[in-house]
Amino acid sequence: MSYLGFVLANLLRNRRRSILTLLSLALSVFLISTLEGLLQHVQNSPRMTGSERRVIVRRRTSLQDRLPEHYVDKVRAIPSVEAATPMLWFGGLYKNTKPENFFGQLSCDPDLFRQIVPEAEVVDPKTGEPRPELYEEFRKDRSGAIAARDLFVKFGWKLGDKITLIGTIYPVNMELTLRAAYHAKQGTDNQTLYYHHKYIDELLGRPGLIGVVSARAKNVDDIPAIIEQVDAKFANSEFETLTETERAFQAGFVQMLGNIEFFLRAIATAVAFAMLMVAANTTAMAARERAHEIAVMKAIGFTPARTLALLLMEATLLCTIGAAVGAFLAWATQGVLEAASQASVMSFFLSGYSLAPWIPVAGIAIGVLVGVASSLGPCWRVAQLPIVVGLRRTA
Repeated sequence: MSYLGFVLANLLRNRRRSILTLLSLALSVFLISTLEGLLQHVQNSPRMTGSERRVIVRRRTSLQDRLPEHYVDKVRAIPSVEAATPMLWFGGLYKNTKPENFFGQLSCDPDLFRQIVPEAEVVDPKTGEPRPELYEEFRKDRSGAIAARDLFVKFGWKLGDKITLIGTIYPVNMELTLRAAYHAKQGTDNQTLYYHHKYIDELLGRPGLIGVVSARAKNVDDIPAIIEQVDAKFANSEFETLTETERAFQAGFVQMLGNIEFFLRAIATAVAFAMLMVAANTTAMAARERAHEIAVMKAIGFTPARTLALLLMEATLLCTIGAAVGAFLAWATQGVLEAASQASVMSFFLSGYSLAPWIPVAGIAIGVLVGVASSLGPCWRVAQLPIVVGLRRTA
């Protein structure tokens, strides 16, 4: 600590270089922390309360392939299943093709939806206060819809408004009347609109096909048995099924985007390598410039080990400060990132995003390691330089 003033004075000797290096390190750690935070959020998205009792039954061949509608009744007939509803992803355009207008669009059986998704509390879209009576308006209106309150706020919707979803997957447009709003107290599903399955079935000419079956088990312990029974029931049929927990099903959507983990980790690794090179270059330049000064220090009694320690302390302190600034920015802007995602297609995946506490700490640790790794070589060489050789170099 007695040499701290000396170290700080040397950090500020070339202020422009020190500030630019600090900013580059801060930006690097900010990017690494944010990318890791996104990866952790996508891989470990928070479960909705109640989702642990839900399973999704889909076509084994592909998520895009459909199932016969009568599969719903067969799933319901399993003793450990409390309720089951058909669901069909409409995937229509609202207003235009801009990403900020994207939201989930799923069909359901309105008589059973609240049993399947009990955490979706029916609320007033303006105040957010509970209004369970609104659900009856949705249930009675064949072309009615219940949407997340977040969507009401985002688009300025009001109860009774009529909206049109332009078909992209299916050759029909769907006109819906907003009858109710919901809010999931915990979880990620606050970006979806639900409508009557019978309504879309009629629009499509009654094909009797569905996207998936969403079923709720009577007990969490029944989930493995339900998965086994459902897939065994439809094994070797024309429409074989793949039954999985809702969490696993959601992970399948992420996998459709590609190898997210490899992509994000590759970017983070490249950024970390660039950060190491920037720090190493800065340290090497500073060490060369101060060879004469270090020779003088050694001549008046500083040992090579103490000289090396001071140089390492200087480089490591600069990297640590830069990393701390970057980690703080990543933590401070997590709310901004979530808000920005609401204006894009990524709102479906990033809703509820937050940075795990260990990530900023790890970012600072990376800064310390980069400081030591980038400065050890140059500092060792200049610290071991013979006094006579160092004194011959210009100050």
